[in-house]
Amino acid sequence: MSSLSIGNWTVSVKKSDETEYVRKPDEAKHYDIIVSNSDDSCVLDSERTIGGGKILGYYLTTEKLNAEPVINKNVKSEKIQGMLVIDGFKVEVTNDEEKRLRLFVSSTSEGGPEHICSTNGTGNYKEFDVTIGF
Repeated sequence: MSSLSIGNWTVSVKKSDETEYVRKPDEAKHYDIIVSNSDDSCVLDSERTIGGGKILGYYLTTEKLNAEPVINKNVKSEKIQGMLVIDGFKVEVTNDEEKRLRLFVSSTSEGGPEHICSTNGTGNYKEFDVTIGF
């Protein structure tokens, strides 16, 4: 598993259990991207459309960030960026000025990633999970 910490966010990438998604071993590669935040609240996909073309994009927030009073939303933090490159794909992350995480997934070769499924954090499981295929 490869991980990257950026701001209050941790992004981890691991190879999926391929028997769950793939009929033939050579057909595709699948990876799980797990995102957590140190504020210990559920990580949620904001459903904003980012990315496009051969790039998958996710704009993530947390329950605590969403609940911040409007007064605090005017206080901007420093923008921080990072990147992981794993088995032919790239995960780029940006902790933006509002402390939300922009996550982009792209291929380092021809073709693009495919969104397989994603799950928002709920209850005791606070992480956001997304499975991607190539």
